[in-house]
Amino acid sequence: MPAVNIIISEADHKKLQDDYEKMSNAWAQQGRQSLPPPFEHWAGIRMMAASPISAEEVDHVRLFTAIEKLVTSLHLHGFCLAHVTEDGTSPAQSSQQLAQSLATHFDLPPQYVRRLQDVFDYYQKKAGSPMEPGQAGLATSHSTEALEAAYQELLDRTTKSLDHLDAERSIGRIEGALALLVSRQVLKREIAREKTAAFKLQVRSAKKLPVS
Repeated sequence: MPAVNIIISEADHKKLQDDYEKMSNAWAQQGRQSLPPPFEHWAGIRMMAASPISAEEVDHVRLFTAIEKLVTSLHLHGFCLAHVTEDGTSPAQSSQQLAQSLATHFDLPPQYVRRLQDVFDYYQKKAGSPMEPGQAGLATSHSTEALEAAYQELLDRTTKSLDHLDAERSIGRIEGALALLVSRQVLKREIAREKTAAFKLQVRSAKKLPVS
C-alpha cells in the first residue's frame, strides 16, 4: 500500500497522542486479547473520519467485521479455529490462503487480505489430541451452525442493501458464500444451486431486470 504523508501542527499531533493514549487504556480495560492498532494507523483513520465514505466501503467494513466477529467469538462457544493440514503447509500460509479465498469470494479490496490474515493468525490454534468418542460430531455440528449463521447474516444484510447495491455484485457475494459452504461440506451443491437461482430471481425482480 502506498505511503501518504500528512502534515499537521504540533498542537494537533499532541492532541492525537493524548487521545490515542486514552483509547489504548480503554482498550486494555475492555479485556481485549489483541493489541490496539499502531498510532500511525489509528491517527490516519481518525483524520479521515470526516471524509465521505461510499456505501460500498461501508459494506466492505461490515463484511470484514462479520468475519472477524465469527472468528473472535469461537472460543466463547467452546471451539476454536484449528490448523489441521498435514501437507506441510505452515499455519501462516494457511491463514494467507484462507484470507485470500474469502477476499476473492466476497470481492473485498486487497488491503482486507492482510487484515483477515492477521485475525486468523492471532486466533489460530494447532490441532490438539484426538477428540473423545462422540465429540467429533458435536464439534462439526457447532462449526456447521456457525457457518450457516454467518451465511444467513450475510444474506440478510445483502437483501436489505439491494436498493443501493449493484445487482451482479449482490449475486456474486451470495454465490461466493454458497460456494464456500459447499467447499466446507456444509451444503450440498444441488441445494446451493437452488438457493443461488432463488436469490437471482429475487434480485432481478427487485431491480426489474430480465431473468436469465
